[in-house]
Amino acid sequence: MKTHSFYWRCVLGLAGFCLLLAACSQDTGTGVTDTRRAARMADALLTAIATDELNRSPQTASRLGLPETVIGYAHEREIDDRSQAIFERTRLKRLEYLEALDRIDATALPAPLSDHVNVMRRSVRTAVSLSQLGHGYVSLGYARPYAADHLSGAWTDVPDLLINRHPILDEGDIETYLARLASLPDALQDEARRLRADATAGVLPPRFSLDRMTIKTSALALTPEDGSDHVFVQHLESAMAKIDGLPEDNRAEWRNAATDLVALEIQP
Repeated sequence: MKTHSFYWRCVLGLAGFCLLLAACSQDTGTGVTDTRRAARMADALLTAIATDELNRSPQTASRLGLPETVIGYAHEREIDDRSQAIFERTRLKRLEYLEALDRIDATALPAPLSDHVNVMRRSVRTAVSLSQLGHGYVSLGYARPYAADHLSGAWTDVPDLLINRHPILDEGDIETYLARLASLPDALQDEARRLRADATAGVLPPRFSLDRMTIKTSALALTPEDGSDHVFVQHLESAMAKIDGLPEDNRAEWRNAATDLVALEIQP
């Protein structure tokens, strides 16, 4: 399990907002009633929530095409943390969101900001409620009952990201591709641990889902065992061939690095 530095930046950011909320509420002694102040606070909270959620999901940031300058960290090198620890931390963080949202008087806000706050409040409350079940995957607006199944999970989300969404246009992109590839084994293991723990607690995907997932995930471990013809390696090699000026020695080094990751860590 990994603890990302951006997680702590989000904690500090939201904590700072909550202090601002408390300070502004104390200004009048009767809560947030001034329309302008309420709007500033609501906007700050919505921004804090959005930033925190994107920091927690670098894959979402990449799919949205958001640059590092907007996100505030090198998200192109990261994939989503799928551990039980991050599941619990996220649940607690969203409880903090909900408390802060409930302290915003939406009736004192101009439209459409009041609508945004109400929608976010409902989304966070639903996510908190689902997370209390203790299993599955929960985001704001999307949830599934299992850590992984035949349609979703690191085994399919990360390959789709790397093959279809991760640009490889220069040497920096190659390095970030390899960094994400190196994170895949941990993601697979984290989901496997969660699936086993959930199964022990009586929460298990149906048989057809497990059977299909077994068949599909086996594709990640197809022969040859040395990984040289694996889709991850082939994709990287194809992308590098389109980049002008790449030294042949470097190209061979990157290809070998990808091959070793596949053969020694991903396929097993």
